[in-house]
Amino acid sequence: MAQSSDQPATLPSASSTHSFWHSEPSPFLTNHHTTEKLPHSADVVVVGSGITGSSAAHHLAQFSSSQGQDLNIVLLEAREACWGATGRNGGHCQPLLYDRPVDVARFEVANYNAVREMVDPTWSKGSKHISCEYHAQPSCRAFYEEKLMAAAEADVRSFQAEAPDLAPLVRVVHEEDELAKLRLAGAAGAIVSQPASRLWPYKFVCGLLEPLVKDGQINLQTNTPVTHLEPISHEDGSRDAPNGYHWILRTARGTLRARHVVLATNAYTSHLLPSFADLIVPCRGQMSALIPPSSSKRLETSFGFVGIRGDNPNHDDYLIQRPSEGAVKGVKGQGHLMFGGGTGAGKIPPLGSCDDNVLDEDVARYLRSTLLRVLTLKEPSKVDSSEELLAARQWTGIMGYSRDNLPWVGSVPHTYLPQGEVSSRGKGSNLWVSAGYTGHGMPNGFLCGRAVAEMIVAVEADQSIWEAQDAAVKGACVLPRSYLVTDQRIRRARKLPTVAKADEKGWMGFGQQYGPADPVIKL
Repeated sequence: MAQSSDQPATLPSASSTHSFWHSEPSPFLTNHHTTEKLPHSADVVVVGSGITGSSAAHHLAQFSSSQGQDLNIVLLEAREACWGATGRNGGHCQPLLYDRPVDVARFEVANYNAVREMVDPTWSKGSKHISCEYHAQPSCRAFYEEKLMAAAEADVRSFQAEAPDLAPLVRVVHEEDELAKLRLAGAAGAIVSQPASRLWPYKFVCGLLEPLVKDGQINLQTNTPVTHLEPISHEDGSRDAPNGYHWILRTARGTLRARHVVLATNAYTSHLLPSFADLIVPCRGQMSALIPPSSSKRLETSFGFVGIRGDNPNHDDYLIQRPSEGAVKGVKGQGHLMFGGGTGAGKIPPLGSCDDNVLDEDVARYLRSTLLRVLTLKEPSKVDSSEELLAARQWTGIMGYSRDNLPWVGSVPHTYLPQGEVSSRGKGSNLWVSAGYTGHGMPNGFLCGRAVAEMIVAVEADQSIWEAQDAAVKGACVLPRSYLVTDQRIRRARKLPTVAKADEKGWMGFGQQYGPADPVIKL
């Protein structure tokens, strides 16, 4: 049963379960303070150092330098760098093309390509690539009920009709011999799609952050949770800087003034922005790193599994396999099966929870035991009904579920700011957000972070917030207009069922509850 909660999120828990992805922490970034003391002020403060925050910092440094702005950028992280959802996810970057509006599908493909340019030397040349176990491969999404498969097929037909140029990226699989080649057992059918990939997400983020810090482009302050975010009047701020500060960020290590603040805080956003408590709701997910059977052949695709338990289709499962070569210090096994999900098997309510120091043993047992029955990992005759795979690591992470199933990206409207409005000379609130990925951050977060960076640089160049947001939609970033944060969208989202009710009823998604593509929001 979903836990109903519209209370603001808490800070991340001080202690957390041990994610596999943190088994090789960056010595340089661990407990890093670029300066011993917290700076007094900054042009831009980014809160959160996952894929979104690191992308925002990366692109802010890049774009502001090219524009001659050279913004002073501070990145604050409550725990160690990339210790939240990005450092705890499934390592799976799969654009889900066919069950969402076409503009969202195109954006997710663009995000995939942008990440690949950073990590794959076969894809782009002439720049240093981040080493993070990146591997491009197809993705297979298997359905275990005929009605779920029929709905997926209908989505595919609609998608292929609306986007014929993308149609070849998706194919439907029904035939038993084809399902057997995919090593699926008991599935009603599957959708195979590309592009998709696997990677070590923590190493990707470290590969973004380390050069930024070493080159002096950003000031990184880890283990510095922001306890309060307070607006200050433009008149007060103008005494400290020509363009005026708008925000005070309070931490246990001191206070910091900023002209712009970016909340790349996903599930924890409403801790600093309470008005978003019902729009982005924390939800705990669970992961495992399983040791494959010794006789098992490597998987050739990544996987999603829908409806295995015959319960809520929102509670899908997901799987990639790490490389077979190369041991990880302190971790048993190689070629780990990185398997997550199992929400419906748990007894501890995940929705509304900000605590990733909790492990649900019922979910853990489900994850250890399920793959042997839904995938052909060894001969079926040799699978014992009570057999479980050995877990090298088991952990949890906190996702941010969006009320309308779309990320929230852009400037926060004045009406929803914490503790009153901020004068900003008609340029928007200068409080920016990029959060609420509903468990789908890897195919969105990198370009969403870039979009916010583009908007800030545009505002610094004297564009209005409306011009800046419109440019992010129409420009190279191809941000879906439906992602923008507007008063109209917030009011419309609040007419939908709460996140708890939608999750309980299996309505989270672009299907029966939300209908067709989000209407265009006119600026």
